[in-house]
Amino acid sequence: MRLGVALALLSAGVPLVAQSVQGRLEGRIPGEAVPVVDSLVQVALREGLPSEPLVQKALEGGAKQVPAPRIVAAVRASLGQLREAHDLLVRAGDQPPVRPGEVTTVAWALRRKLPPSTIERVVAELPHPPRGPAIHAIADLVAHGFDPDSSAG
Repeated sequence: MRLGVALALLSAGVPLVAQSVQGRLEGRIPGEAVPVVDSLVQVALREGLPSEPLVQKALEGGAKQVPAPRIVAAVRASLGQLREAHDLLVRAGDQPPVRPGEVTTVAWALRRKLPPSTIERVVAELPHPPRGPAIHAIADLVAHGFDPDSSAG
């Protein structure tokens, strides 16, 4: 039965991701936030950005019983952070399509106040993914007060 539904959706040109996102959100976040969050997820997918961090941000808000406008604002801010991370990786030398895990890691590191110049340096010195462990370690050191340049050196 599931296979038949999946094939029907594919033949109708409906992305499976779109279906699963709404299903994952309904009943778990305020109803008025579902279509807005879903549209932001679709924007991320069209732009080649990872969508799972957006879904997780919405679900986190729902679990904390955050009002719909705040959930939407948080997801919108997360989309902006993912765009910034993607653009930073491309500027640093990554060729599109950039790996979703790398984008997510860089977005996280930027939220932890790791300077973009430090991330660019790591990307230049480690030209092939995965760089996540190195970026995580440097971001942790910076978050604990260490100098970004010496942490990356």
